[in-house]
Amino acid sequence: MPSLIAYWDTLGWVYFDEGNLDKAEKYISAAWGLGQHGEVGDHLGQIYEKQGRKDRALETYELAVTGLRPAPETKDRIDALVKNDSKLNRGAKDDQSLESLRSIDLGKSKQTGSADFFVLLSGVVGSPAKAEAVKFVSGDEKLKIFTEALRTAAYRLTFPDDTPLKILRRGTLTCTASTCTFVLLLPDDVRTVD
Repeated sequence: MPSLIAYWDTLGWVYFDEGNLDKAEKYISAAWGLGQHGEVGDHLGQIYEKQGRKDRALETYELAVTGLRPAPETKDRIDALVKNDSKLNRGAKDDQSLESLRSIDLGKSKQTGSADFFVLLSGVVGSPAKAEAVKFVSGDEKLKIFTEALRTAAYRLTFPDDTPLKILRRGTLTCTASTCTFVLLLPDDVRTVD
């Protein structure tokens, strides 16, 4: 998975250097969504900035500094962007965090507990990923009833091109008295399959 993230980011950066911002955005956005590496978020912010989407650039930079291995220059980009445009609001949206970008609200449930699942995702360019398969890994057995809900859930992961690809992701389903939320783990955080 880290190789795929690096490949998409590198290819996107090549498109950026060539001035093809639309293709650059597709690849780097896909890499950012998959791994949330700080440097990739910095690259995506630069694309948004070059497109004139300053609010989006600022939001992305602010998330990138909280990502994995953030690029030191991202803070300088934030300061320069805010200094040059007083209309920009500093501070990511209240409901936006890196974890929220990987979270899926499955609604209320009578069940409580926590369980890990694998989801096998596939997709086509321009559309969100779909789960082809879901497998219970461990945790509260009573949460196995969410297998179908996870299979039909809307995942925010996107694919940059039409290359056939399947991505295996692990996530944790947590159900409380008020809600059930499935959070995809970052690929860098998954060390074992059991």
